[in-house]
Parts: sequence; C-alpha cells; structure tokens
Amino acid sequence: MIEAFEKRQEARQEYRQEWPGLIRRDQRADGGQRQVTLRKQGVLISRRRDGVRMNIGVPAKAYQGVAINVATDDGKTLRYRVVLLHRDADLAVMLTETTDRYDALAHLKYWGLYFDLPLFIERKAGPLECIEHRVGDLKCGTAHAHRRTGKIIATRRGRFLARRKPGHTQRLDHVFSGEDEIIARH
Repeated sequence: MIEAFEKRQEARQEYRQEWPGLIRRDQRADGGQRQVTLRKQGVLISRRRDGVRMNIGVPAKAYQGVAINVATDDGKTLRYRVVLLHRDADLAVMLTETTDRYDALAHLKYWGLYFDLPLFIERKAGPLECIEHRVGDLKCGTAHAHRRTGKIIATRRGRFLARRKPGHTQRLDHVFSGEDEIIARH
C-alpha cells in the first residue's frame, strides 16, 4: 500500500514537471520574486511574504487574453513582451520577453492556443486591439449582417408562428352569461 502511494506521488511529481514554470519579479515578495506555474486549467502563483507562503490559483477563464506589446530599452532596441492579461495587475503574468519579432508572435499564438484565450495587441495610447478571438478550435470574428434586410429581426415572427394569424383582442370583449351550456354527447 505504501509502495502504491509512493508511485502515485512520483507520477504526480513527473506530471508537475511537465507544467511550464517561470520565475518573475515581485516587489512585495520575500527575495523579490515569485514562481508562476502555467497549466491549461489556469495559473498557480507561489510566493513568500513576511515568511508566510502563499499560493494563488487563478483559472484560465479569469484572464482576458494574451497580449503583445512593444517597448524600447535605449531608444533603438525594440523589446517584445507577451503578457497574460488580467484585470488585476498583480495577477497578470509576463510569459516571455524577446527582441525577435517572429519569436514573440510565435509565443503569442502558442500561449493563446494553450489557454484558449483571445489575442490582443497593446498600443501605447488607446484600448487593446483584438487580433484573433477563439472558442475551442473555432476562430470567431464579427457577426455577419442578417440576409433579410427588409425586416428587423426583433419584430420578425418565427417560422411556425408566421403561419398562424395573430389573435384579435375584440373577441375577448364578448362575455356570454345566462345562457345554457351546450354539451355534445354520444
């Protein structure tokens, strides 16, 4: 029984080693760094603060997407950063930083597929610009205009309802009272 438990622990450890792990700077953590483990289900952020170990698990669906931005170091060299975006800046994760444009784009597409998140470009001034939005294996774009331009979709009756005639409220105004009931009997 103990041997089976040890084998399961070893298998788990091997499986965990397959998950990509990153070490990133963190101003508030002890030692100034935190460890980020990337899994398809989400991100696990581990750090120590004042001697207390903290693990924060964030599901992949909580992230807005994967973004690429460009910054200059000395005014000449362009640095491309691929970032996993979150509304909370503390939970955002810088995935890679490189000077090669094609390498950065390859990382952007890879991490977008890995987490199944949309891809963005971060501009200096202005909102994020969506490059590609994905749902599973499907690439989603803007919706096409409805082909029936003569009618507005909201006022259109359904296929089977279009066969029926609409009811008249005038028929509801008649109240029959004091009459004998007619019952058909066999």
